[in-house]
Amino acid sequence: MENFVLTLDRGNSAAKLALWGENGRIARHLHTRDSSETAECVRLVEEAAAEGKLIGAAFASVVKDGGDAAIMEALRRVVAPGGLCLQLTVDTPMPMGVRYSTPETLGADRLGAALGALAVYGKGRPMLVVDLGSAITYDLVDPEGTYLGGNIAPGIRARFRGLHEVAPALPLLSGAEDGETPVFGHSTETAIRAGVIRGVGAEILFYTGLLGPEGMAVLTGGVAPLLDKALGGIPGTRVCPDLIHHGLKRLLEYNETL
Repeated sequence: MENFVLTLDRGNSAAKLALWGENGRIARHLHTRDSSETAECVRLVEEAAAEGKLIGAAFASVVKDGGDAAIMEALRRVVAPGGLCLQLTVDTPMPMGVRYSTPETLGADRLGAALGALAVYGKGRPMLVVDLGSAITYDLVDPEGTYLGGNIAPGIRARFRGLHEVAPALPLLSGAEDGETPVFGHSTETAIRAGVIRGVGAEILFYTGLLGPEGMAVLTGGVAPLLDKALGGIPGTRVCPDLIHHGLKRLLEYNETL
């Protein structure tokens, strides 16, 4: 039976689970279907347990429904005796400093993505971590590996919905994955797509420019490859959709040495 490490990212709209094989790479992806409900997350954990022997688990959650304790209980049931189970919070020992004036309000997804950027790309340069989810978060990590904070903006789908809600005559478009994205629209649909998608690209370019020539921006989240493709690439950026999973795996490794 193959050994796996489990990482779980419980987001606002869905939960995403990764099983890491013995070669240090993700062997399986599992996810809920547009639901982050506690029962769905527990089902996902139990489904993962059928894939092999789980020797450690870590999860990050931004959902405030009181269900995280049940998810942790489920993880402890399925992880082999002696295996470490962690939930990422600002108080969890981690290989990254945090300088944030209200740490109790800091989302675990933002911490996990920043940890992942350090795990994948290392220290030594300023890094902007851009997580393209229900919201878009822009988070800054300094060259010494300290999380400094960042900005929160509406996500791509939220921007499409917002336009339609305040101006119902405008069609509701679905997201970054469909249709043409010209620099300037030649129809109402392409004008909306260009305004939203290229507007997000312009935000990323603006923040990336503030980092200086040594800086790096890392795009993550399921929409990141779609946005990158729609824009034909964004100068000065890299794409790593599984950044939070990398951060959670690094968190486990770090705590196993304490």
